[in-house]
Amino acid sequence: MVAVTCCVVICALAFLTITLTASNAQAGPWIDPGDETLRHHIQVLSDAGVIGVPVTTWPLMWSGIKQDLEQANPSTLSAAQALSLQYVSFALRRDTGDGVRWRWRGDLREQPHLFTDFADSQRDQAETSLSADWMGKHFAGRLQVGYTDDANDDDDLKLDGSYASFVLGNWAFTAGAVERWWGPGWQNNLILGTNARPAPSLSLQRNHSAAFDTPWLAWIGPWHLETFMARLENDRHVSHALLWGLRFTFRPIDALEIGLTRTAQWGGEDRPDGLSTFTDLLMGKDNRDEGGFDQSNEPGNQLGGLDWRLSGTLFGNTGVGFYGQWIGEDESNFQPSRFTMLMGLDASLIGPNLHQRFYLELADTTAEGFKGSASDRPNYAYEHSIYRSGYRYRNRAIGAATDNDSRMVTLAHDLFVGDDHQFSWSVSRVELNRDGTDANAPGGNTLSRNRRTDLWLADARYSILINPWQLTLGLDYQSEDLTYADDTIGGTGVYFAWEGRW
Repeated sequence: MVAVTCCVVICALAFLTITLTASNAQAGPWIDPGDETLRHHIQVLSDAGVIGVPVTTWPLMWSGIKQDLEQANPSTLSAAQALSLQYVSFALRRDTGDGVRWRWRGDLREQPHLFTDFADSQRDQAETSLSADWMGKHFAGRLQVGYTDDANDDDDLKLDGSYASFVLGNWAFTAGAVERWWGPGWQNNLILGTNARPAPSLSLQRNHSAAFDTPWLAWIGPWHLETFMARLENDRHVSHALLWGLRFTFRPIDALEIGLTRTAQWGGEDRPDGLSTFTDLLMGKDNRDEGGFDQSNEPGNQLGGLDWRLSGTLFGNTGVGFYGQWIGEDESNFQPSRFTMLMGLDASLIGPNLHQRFYLELADTTAEGFKGSASDRPNYAYEHSIYRSGYRYRNRAIGAATDNDSRMVTLAHDLFVGDDHQFSWSVSRVELNRDGTDANAPGGNTLSRNRRTDLWLADARYSILINPWQLTLGLDYQSEDLTYADDTIGGTGVYFAWEGRW
């Protein structure tokens, strides 16, 4: 019944959206989250107005990026912006060329990695993977086999990152285990990031983000839509619960990108999972004591909200951005409520052969925590009375790496020298589980259960590209010990990563 429901929902959405717009866009793969260098150069071109498609939904489709690059006029760019154009064009050729592309990656750390970010989603002490991907006019796919020394005692052999995708008109249908990063943050993501492993899913997303032709909707500008249905793990309070996600992003003007996002846990063992249940959830009819719902038939646990990025250039080459994310943990009057909050500022200072990016980012995962302690709703975000394992997958929060009731402030700097050297550092102040209490097991903060922990984090790394190899050496520091998966983690550690592409 669950499988039938998923197929019906995705096919229905496909029918509705394909009738709105169609194109002959060639099938093409996407850019996975994690490549910070490529994201930096894409953001430089986006801030300068060279790339006009939305760029805060990852995987980021190559199709729209490709068209914007082809329409770019290099003579109107500064030498510094031209470097970004050259780098993104190089990555496009590398990732979308004919034939099979191979990729091998290995990561070694002294201890599991608890505080992931966009650039680094390695979770365990040792990880290695080999992948092969191919694309054609209507099909694209990847087989990725990985081996991980898993701290959570999951299977060491994994197929995370594998997928098969088919394009019909301007829409890509995909089955696989795909990492997603939905939002403008660099350090954190409140609703869907790469902190947890990717769950197997079916998805539908727009291949090219062209604007509507009709003048009634053309004001929206370039837009992107993605929806997916994933299946969570067996050994949770509600076995094999489903995770649904929907994201719509658009750029009404070059300087502003807006994202609207919803996710929901629903279905699973002994829970209603029919089409009518999903329809109620989709319409926001899931509050108890409203419309006849009680614990036995409540449709699910939803999150939803708004994010934005307002950006542009100053003095020709300096890109600046102000971004935010507001995610509600409840619904009132068909609108999100009980918000968590993320806010950030970033800037790119670029020269012909030297690029720098700074960002300052604050994330607060206490419901209503940004209003002050009198309004705090602890043990509310990422928790639910039915889905008691919470908004988590395999012992990691699906949203922010700090889990709930926490606050994190990060200052970071990336230095890119030419197209083959990168120096990066970051410093963070973290307040974990700020109220010192937790929801009953199996819920609760996964990093600091039933106690508050204040700590400092620091990270420094150097990467060099020696084609076809990318080598990274890093050092990280955590001022206080934390217990995760029965391991005590803290102090200073070295990590090393190597990646080859053919």
